[in-house]
Amino acid sequence: MLPWALAIAFATHGAFYEKSLGHDFAAKVLEGQESHGAPPGYFLALASLTLWPVTLFALPAFGWAISRRSDPAIRYLLAWLVPNWVMFELIPTKLPHYILPVYPALACLAAIWAMRPASEGSSVSQRVLRILAIVQFLLAIAIFCGAAMILPGRFGGRVEWWTASGLVLAAFLGIAASIVLLLRKPAWAVICASASAVILYPLLTAGVAPALSAIWLSPRLSERAAIDRKPGDPPLVLAGYVEPSLIFLLGSATHIESGANAAGTGIQQGGLALVEDHERPNFLHELRTLGGKASVVDQVSGFNYSRGRYEHVTFYRITQVPRITAPPPE
Repeated sequence: MLPWALAIAFATHGAFYEKSLGHDFAAKVLEGQESHGAPPGYFLALASLTLWPVTLFALPAFGWAISRRSDPAIRYLLAWLVPNWVMFELIPTKLPHYILPVYPALACLAAIWAMRPASEGSSVSQRVLRILAIVQFLLAIAIFCGAAMILPGRFGGRVEWWTASGLVLAAFLGIAASIVLLLRKPAWAVICASASAVILYPLLTAGVAPALSAIWLSPRLSERAAIDRKPGDPPLVLAGYVEPSLIFLLGSATHIESGANAAGTGIQQGGLALVEDHERPNFLHELRTLGGKASVVDQVSGFNYSRGRYEHVTFYRITQVPRITAPPPE
């Protein structure tokens, strides 16, 4: 780690740390950035989905750990979990993966709680937390199954019969896990909840998600760009929609510009410019100002899930304007 840190510091003359820590990180700490601001409690609510199926055991495990905080191992896990969770909740900029470093501590507490003697879970607080955890667990199953049935119709896919059958089986196993937990048989609850997750997660990631064509905007733009490009075209120019996934697909030589600068770059080199609607007025205005010409060759619309909005990208083929140089003085 240290050699890499020193190498990048010398290679960039400190600019990397100045930008990443002084600008990007500091801005995220002080205010919500890139449309990802959220109030405190965001990660607590999101954990119902992102921590599932551990949510079946997390609440009672946390309550039990508080009462056993004199144990050094439990105290260590609480010291890992609580301060870091509070810190992430207080930072204005929030993305779902920010909280991931805290999850192992909560998962360890859940595992310890599930394997403890059953006699330790007879208190009133434990029964209440167990019921709340079951409600949270079943609510997440309902959200997952409902999304798997509804989202394909909204984002360009369809629900296959085997997907629906798998969802029913996963829901049945989840209900079974809840019942055996109520009967104070946490080991069986672990088995049933794990089996539900083994079925549900592959269905969502390999069965449902690939069929949602509208959300895979970057691959679709890359595919259309490959069709619309001509031999000898210079690197593409992007304005408005500049997600890292698209840069990865198009190559590091791709120009990332504002709408106005995209027009200037396009006139200098020609070729294709991909302009999202928010930057389109500035692009066209600058193009007219510079006397450039561009024709629409393609269009792609889709849902940008990283920003939570629909976006429309127009492909322009720009005619290169040759530079006119002044004649040398006599």
